[in-house]
Amino acid sequence: MKHHTILNCIKVNITCYLILLMTYTGDIKAQILRDFLPIERVLLETILRDTISETFCQLPHGLTFGIDNKSRVNLILLKSGRKNIMLQNGSPYVYTITSTSNEISLTRFDEEIHQGDNFAKLAFLRKDTIFEVGGYGFWKIRDVFSYFDESKKRWKPRRGTDRLPFERFYHYFDVRSDCFYLFGQVLTENKYNINGRTFSDSMFRFSFNSGKWETLGKIEPQQWTTLNDPWDKFSNTFHTPFGLGGNIASILTLRDPKTNQWFSVRDIANIAFRRYNQKIDSVSHNYRIFIHLNDTLHLFLGDTKTFIHEKVRLTRSDFEIKPSGRIYIPIEKKHKGWRNNNVLIGLLGGGSAFIIFLSLWTRRKKSKFLSDDSILISQHATEIPSPSTSFDAAVVTEEQSDVDTFLAALSSGEKALVEKLYIATLQGKQMDIDSINKILGVGRKEVTVQKTRRSTAISKINESFAICLKLKNPLIVRQRNDDDKRSYTYQMADEHLERIGKYLA
Repeated sequence: MKHHTILNCIKVNITCYLILLMTYTGDIKAQILRDFLPIERVLLETILRDTISETFCQLPHGLTFGIDNKSRVNLILLKSGRKNIMLQNGSPYVYTITSTSNEISLTRFDEEIHQGDNFAKLAFLRKDTIFEVGGYGFWKIRDVFSYFDESKKRWKPRRGTDRLPFERFYHYFDVRSDCFYLFGQVLTENKYNINGRTFSDSMFRFSFNSGKWETLGKIEPQQWTTLNDPWDKFSNTFHTPFGLGGNIASILTLRDPKTNQWFSVRDIANIAFRRYNQKIDSVSHNYRIFIHLNDTLHLFLGDTKTFIHEKVRLTRSDFEIKPSGRIYIPIEKKHKGWRNNNVLIGLLGGGSAFIIFLSLWTRRKKSKFLSDDSILISQHATEIPSPSTSFDAAVVTEEQSDVDTFLAALSSGEKALVEKLYIATLQGKQMDIDSINKILGVGRKEVTVQKTRRSTAISKINESFAICLKLKNPLIVRQRNDDDKRSYTYQMADEHLERIGKYLA
């Protein structure tokens, strides 16, 4: 009898363990968000309505969206079209955001168990794959990139030789160059006191093509003063397809790390933003969120009971064309010299005699062929441009002028469609007609209006491209939708990607 009791206890413990394990892994654990804050609800509804944008947003502390958050860490939002992901800082947890007609839910997607080694991490989407880097945990600063394997629902380290330890700081992933930019570096100063931190004002870049980190230079003092406090002002930045946006002294700015330039917003575009700034002090709020979707900057202010939601139209054309300055002071690249000056002196001394002899011999041979015709030949030669300088420069200038003419011939909606198709094709995606309709501003119009506007826009883009660049093959191509053979999906022709990418703003 005693043995049966012990056996039953063991069975009960095993059952409890299995149930506990199941609740921590896989799709079984799903958080249904019925009791979220008003600001949480309107934020999720805004995100789910957008089906074309790709962005990142570091959410403020206190917004949990119904997730069990005993560590009181903040959440990270990643978006790629209809794919909406929520990551929990300090853990490997990955949640997918889905919606039905009457509810929104977060479903745990990963199958990880261990946690606690990636507080203050950074996350981003690269080619539709979730990446994270940096962070702090177990008295160690992380220095490697990891990616989430969706097929196995596990995090895996990205293999590479270069490493750079850092914690959460201002960053930007540039799809065009496939590079990750880090605007400075923060490190825990004392492993027993995570509040003691040191900062570095260097600009770093990691290239996924080479797998190498590179120090680009020192951040300009004017820029550094707006970046040296990531824990307090982090919600004042937002990610766009054309750079890192920010709210500096109630003025919108744009940083493009690829070109090392920052831009001020035009006065007209800043009027609506000023109205938002006037409400900051008049509205009680614990949470502030900036998120850029499609062609609009969404601004959220709120607390546990109330919120306001402002919208400001914001595209690349809403910023000045000419840069207001540079982000960092580039490191001067010095030519590799001789390490041993004695060797250099010896070579120069020994080679000088040979050079003198060669010069005398060449002059003697040349004197035999001097004639009246040689002067004419010399004059004719000066009229031929150097193939390595002026000719190449003329070709580049002509191509850039043709692309600029092509883009100038398009409306703002058509140009936005070209930019969105370029980014989507670069990521291996195709764009459906619903996304195109929304970019062209006819998402809520009748079907016949949508079809006419869509057809007119694509035809105009292809015709203008063919005329301006003197090319036969179209810029935008279409193919049957795999899910619905009655409709089409669109993408940019691969042969034109490099040409267009070089001149897009």
